[in-house]
Amino acid sequence: MTEKNASELGPTQLGGYLFSKFRYIKLTHQHRSDDPKHKAVLNKMSETGIVTINDLKNYKKLSSEDLASDDFRFATIIVTGNLERRQINARQSERWARFHGVNTIRWPRKRKEETWKGKPKSFEGTTRAYQNSCFWEFFVPEARGYLNTYGINADEGLANGTEIKYHSLSFEDRDQDRHFRKEVETSKPGDTITIDFPPIAINVELFADFEGDTSAVKAEKVAARKKWLRDGKCSIVDTGRVVIPISLLDGSQIKYNKTYLSGGCTNQLQSRFGASQIEMKDHFPIEPAFSITVDKAQVSCK
Repeated sequence: MTEKNASELGPTQLGGYLFSKFRYIKLTHQHRSDDPKHKAVLNKMSETGIVTINDLKNYKKLSSEDLASDDFRFATIIVTGNLERRQINARQSERWARFHGVNTIRWPRKRKEETWKGKPKSFEGTTRAYQNSCFWEFFVPEARGYLNTYGINADEGLANGTEIKYHSLSFEDRDQDRHFRKEVETSKPGDTITIDFPPIAINVELFADFEGDTSAVKAEKVAARKKWLRDGKCSIVDTGRVVIPISLLDGSQIKYNKTYLSGGCTNQLQSRFGASQIEMKDHFPIEPAFSITVDKAQVSCK
């Protein structure tokens, strides 16, 4: 059947014709895990949708000693929901700053105040609610992160899930930059600095070295950095490293999503407020990698 014939069909026949053109592509290669045992479980999840207790017996139970070690101190934690992910990322960002003697930076996410259902009625309650981690975006110096939400430029390898290392921030004007530097100068190592405005760009390092990388992984990253620079692609530093800006424009396609907040009580009045929901979104398609959802962890690519 030709397209001309198809255009003459009614809605039902046309639907059948379009369905006949459907093509199924099975994604079979797992890029987000190099551990054979873990990869086997992820592949089973993809193929059958079923994971049993026996499948989980291959995983070692973590002890308090494990969690206190350098290997697990900032290891990525897989969770089931976005609320948990944001809470853990915020908490681990604070721990990272204290451990490394740096400052975590945060600024408000975009939010639609008119969509806030169940908003606390008191000023104290609203102020307390704003301390919820879901209201904030974070910059964590030298920490591991990943590009999320959507692919910025898949042709250049800037896809959803691409690993990055947080490098630096850029601001729109001198006043903002001056204010930010003053906050840094007057803060102690380990403090979380809150600014009222987002930067104009988060500068991130691609193919960055991390503690725990094997010799093979390091060699792969060196080769990737050399190829990137040899191809004449952007880097804002001249050190053989690849550092690129992720701008506010790169986040313009991010959509607002409903975010659910738990209730609580104010410190001053001890008055309680209930759970609520509000539509919010990030300025940048970047997320700290201290925690990811299980959906992100089990994504496969062909």
